[in-house]
Amino acid sequence: MAQPNLSKLTILFLFIISVKSCKSIKEIAGDKYLLENNIISKNNEELINDPVKFIAIDKPNKKTLGIPFKLYLHEMAVEKPDSLFDDWLDRKPKRKKLLNDLLSAKQVNEIKRYKFSFNNWLKRNGEAPVFIDSSATVKNIQRFEQYYKNKGYFNTKVEVQTVFSSLQKRTVKYSIQTRDQFTIDSIRQEINSPVIDSLYNLSIKKRLINKGDPFEIDRFEAERNRLISYFRNNGVYNFQQNNIQFIAAIDSSGVDTKIPVIVEISNLQKRENDSLKNIQYKIHNVKKINLYIDNASQLGQLSPFTDSLTYKNFNILYKGKLKYKPKALEEVIFIEKDKPYSDFSRALTYRYISNLRNFKYPSITFKPVGNTSDLEANIFLSPKERFSMGFDLDFSHSNIQDFGFSLGSSFGIRNIFRG
Repeated sequence: MAQPNLSKLTILFLFIISVKSCKSIKEIAGDKYLLENNIISKNNEELINDPVKFIAIDKPNKKTLGIPFKLYLHEMAVEKPDSLFDDWLDRKPKRKKLLNDLLSAKQVNEIKRYKFSFNNWLKRNGEAPVFIDSSATVKNIQRFEQYYKNKGYFNTKVEVQTVFSSLQKRTVKYSIQTRDQFTIDSIRQEINSPVIDSLYNLSIKKRLINKGDPFEIDRFEAERNRLISYFRNNGVYNFQQNNIQFIAAIDSSGVDTKIPVIVEISNLQKRENDSLKNIQYKIHNVKKINLYIDNASQLGQLSPFTDSLTYKNFNILYKGKLKYKPKALEEVIFIEKDKPYSDFSRALTYRYISNLRNFKYPSITFKPVGNTSDLEANIFLSPKERFSMGFDLDFSHSNIQDFGFSLGSSFGIRNIFRG
């Protein structure tokens, strides 16, 4: 027997759906209008793959070969499928008995369960109809204007027009006029702390905002992050990002498009009693490094560390027998004694200790030494069990299959340092 041609069956299926859609769109829309498309143009040029297209709140229903299959799946789903099935079963007096005799009560319940599961599948894979919504249109206008203002186009205006697409569908056209882009004019700094002022001037050649650059919010965010990283990697371990402010004087008339900028970096504020005290930032050097190692058999017990040794520039505190070579521990600690505090060194130490897989996630803290600007680094390590066996369960969902299941086992011996 000849096998049916798959491509012909596909074309037939699409034809049936498309014929059905002629009736369904009117039924779905009712007295509303489905959103057919959002057409966005900037300075009289239509945008195709521009990022601004993706910030619209409402997007048309997705289509495959011009047909909104997901929309139809959504419309096929019903509320309370269990009740509807029971109503259908009881609508005719003999229907339930006939099905129970023909199949069985258990199989009838299976049909009900299947109908419920299929209905949930329709809801999951379907897509609710997207209608023309004036409130969404207003929000889109606000989003488009804000997007371009963040790019330095402070005089951006957006006009909107709803046009006829078909009987129950409409297309919304957004026309964006950006006008001139504002640029950075002069830059000066107002920095309260001499230490921060000195560090700022040392890094000024790497500044990400400069005279003549477009006045873009992303540039200022990047510069703020650069400064925070630079300060915290050069000894200012307690620097706070909210101490950096960019002050810009924008001409409200929109005539002057050159903006002078002030980089303002204030002091650290510390609460004392009921008032805030301004404290100048300082460079903090690491004066002491302590490494605390729990005994795996005593994890969770609040017992003191009874033994200690000093290896090169750090102290190791432990209880019982030390099962790790000090040299091996030193190789994964990048925090340096008598050097300025560094976020980078701290993160690198975290990463290398974690990569050993001999310890649980480490804890690294810093605290001032007395009333000085020096710091004490404390690294806490909790060993994992030397022998471990684990089972990993992995569930993966598929649109084709209900679910996937895999079971993996692993067995490891952790003996890196004394092997």
